[in-house]
Amino acid sequence: MAKLNSLKDLFEDQLKAIYYAEKKIKQHLSLLVNKVDSDELGTRIVKHINLTKSQVFRLEQVFEMLNLPAEEKISPAMNGILNEMKEMSKEDAGPMVKDAGIIAGIQKVLHYKIACYETLKIYAKLLKQEAIEILMVKTIKEEKDADLIFTEMAVSINKEALSGFKFHN
Repeated sequence: MAKLNSLKDLFEDQLKAIYYAEKKIKQHLSLLVNKVDSDELGTRIVKHINLTKSQVFRLEQVFEMLNLPAEEKISPAMNGILNEMKEMSKEDAGPMVKDAGIIAGIQKVLHYKIACYETLKIYAKLLKQEAIEILMVKTIKEEKDADLIFTEMAVSINKEALSGFKFHN
């Protein structure tokens, strides 16, 4: 484990962790796309895989701007979220219930990523890395836009998952 003596060290450490996370997300979403029932959800996941690929490339640009090799650092938090989503996809659940659970997992991923990129944006600003800050802002917007789309999708899929459900008193 590297010693973190400065904000620059912490920035680089966090950059490696989100780079790892993005690559793992791409891998996990590629496996999930065939496990969803909703065609609309499947299409949205494929679009997000493509977005994630461009974000991985953007992170590689950041490493290059910093004259650093593009290295990964394991993110236990992201591994936990992805494992939870993977388990949900294996559950014996109705199709829309499973899709609702998968969307919930995707939104957890998105919120984690937004938090990471917001932090990196602040660090870049403090470190006077304006070009990197701009790239982080772009990624944050993409993630927030994706979250809105998945939220809208969740509303309709959650309603379908709810059909036939009654609380027992």
